[in-house]
This record gives sequence, structure tokens and C-alpha cells, in this order.
Amino acid sequence: MKCLMKKLEDTLLKLKFDVNSDDFTYGQQESIKFCIRKHEEGWTLDDFNRELEKAMKLNMNDEYVQGIVSGLKYNIKIMEEAIYECI
Repeated sequence: MKCLMKKLEDTLLKLKFDVNSDDFTYGQQESIKFCIRKHEEGWTLDDFNRELEKAMKLNMNDEYVQGIVSGLKYNIKIMEEAIYECI
């Protein structure tokens, strides 16, 4: 869990200093913050997959929504990797 949270926090820090402060980047930042909060609440991989499905139903032409989806996908990816890396 600590390994996972460290990766999310590091990613959020990098995004905050990203020179491309566009809607996509802002969506990613908000998504990563959301993921950090939900990890603290004990969300599971299934919970995040359900949230990703909901987000995918939104207007995918919107860059902010694309950023949110990107952040959720990144979170899910590192959760799956953390099963093996953080043991």
C-alpha cells in the first residue's frame, strides 16, 4: 500500500509542475487526488474499475474527462503491478 501511495503522490507532484497546464493535465491531477483519497478509504481494484467504467461513459471528446480516465487507468495499472512489486 505504501509503495502504491508513493507512486501516486510522486505522479501528482510531477503533474503539478507540468508546463502543460491544460484541461487534460488538470483532469489527471484531479483523478490522482481522487484515487489517493479513495485508497485511504479502502477502495479495492474492483471499486476503481467500476469508477473507470462510469468515467468512460462521459463525453470522451472533453480533454478534462480524458485526463480523468487517464488518471484512473494509471491508478489501476499500478495497483495491479503493486501486487507483485510491493510484497
